[in-house]
Amino acid sequence: MPLAAALLLLACDSHRDAGSGRSSRGAKPRHVEKPPARCQDSIRITESAAVFFYPDSGQLETVKNSLDTNIYKAIMHDYYYQMRNAGNVLRQSWSWLRTIIVKDRRYLLFVKRDSSRKCIDLDKVKDLYGLCLFDGKKDPVFVDLPNVNTALNFYFRESTTPQKKAQHLKK
Repeated sequence: MPLAAALLLLACDSHRDAGSGRSSRGAKPRHVEKPPARCQDSIRITESAAVFFYPDSGQLETVKNSLDTNIYKAIMHDYYYQMRNAGNVLRQSWSWLRTIIVKDRRYLLFVKRDSSRKCIDLDKVKDLYGLCLFDGKKDPVFVDLPNVNTALNFYFRESTTPQKKAQHLKK
């Protein structure tokens, strides 16, 4: 997970005072919890999709103000390239799958073909950025971004042949 990698980087800082949670240079705290979203809106997803979610501006501002500038930049750099890579994989190998970009929403409401629902509160998801897969039949799943190829193949394994893709889109 990108956030975990950044936290590991923080733990390896040689300027840390034992037990203080701050560096000897008076830097900002090392661990920041994901702040709550400012908006309370939801988005309804009723068909197969890859759903990219992003933090709202308030969450980004809180995280930026809570971390050392270089650490914040490193985390954002990591997220940017992982999200870009996932988007490239989807465009190149999964072009039949709808891509939904979610910003300024707190809840993802997935409605399955059998009319059952699954609501995800993004405030309870530890990552600021991410990707969620939904096929309309199974519960949605979050993807470990560095392993997006594997996650797509595993989750959509029934829909990977051209005939299955066409059938999947017609349902």
